[in-house]
Amino acid sequence: MATQSKGRERTCPHLHQSISEAIRCAESNIGIEPGQKLRPYWGTTCQNAGLIVGWQLSPRTRWRLDFEAGATGKGPHVNEEDFRRDDHLAKVVHLIARPAISGELMVFLQCKKWTAAGNVEK
Repeated sequence: MATQSKGRERTCPHLHQSISEAIRCAESNIGIEPGQKLRPYWGTTCQNAGLIVGWQLSPRTRWRLDFEAGATGKGPHVNEEDFRRDDHLAKVVHLIARPAISGELMVFLQCKKWTAAGNVEK
């Protein structure tokens, strides 16, 4: 589970080498079983509106792919959100090693891939 705390968000102690590795860690923490049915979580900002940015077990339990630019930004990462937990335990950030391509591009392409798969209800 997460260790470092920064405000209401804790950081997973592992630096994940890929998006899929960070997702598996977040899903494990939330209690999502492999193959369990999840609903898409749609972007809510002007940069990602209309894109699937993550997946949710319920409106209070989800993970989403994100990117924070800048030298001090987190870069590509997965936000784990489980609001069944106490406030100080509800949010965990799973950092992903900086990729060879732009982290922002990597996140955008993954979201486009999920959205293009189709057969999802909004």
